[in-house]
Amino acid sequence: MDYREEALTYTHATVARIANFQHRARTHLEDATVGGPTLPGAFAAALDDDLNVLAALGVLHDHVRAGNIAVDNGETAAAAAAYQSITAMTSVLGIETESSPTAPRDGQHSSTVTALVEVLLANRSCARGEGDFVTADRIRGDLARSGIVIEDHSSGTTWTQA
Repeated sequence: MDYREEALTYTHATVARIANFQHRARTHLEDATVGGPTLPGAFAAALDDDLNVLAALGVLHDHVRAGNIAVDNGETAAAAAAYQSITAMTSVLGIETESSPTAPRDGQHSSTVTALVEVLLANRSCARGEGDFVTADRIRGDLARSGIVIEDHSSGTTWTQA
């Protein structure tokens, strides 16, 4: 097993991305009828192919991307379908996103949230340093939609949970 801190950070960010989509989709779909989880054929085929977990994760990420686009565009049916598929895939893989802690408890920032926000803020800082203000603004918006308020100061960037 190849354990590296960077891999752990990436994994945390990936699970947060999935959880963020699920939260956005639930909010977007709260008045819509959503059926039960459905497992995509490509996902099942990947796992049937000598348990090709990497390919299965690729299918999962494709659905998260498509689901986020559907939510952004107000496409309720597509967002619901993505939500159903993602719920089924995370269940098969044993990825617990909706029950995972995503917010500080009792006013304290959980270490997971802190680590994820710090990674995003570092990415935002790099983007700003390179003049990529579209990416920097997108990260700020993503954090805001997740309940994280960031403030830029001459001494650096601070954040709080709204």
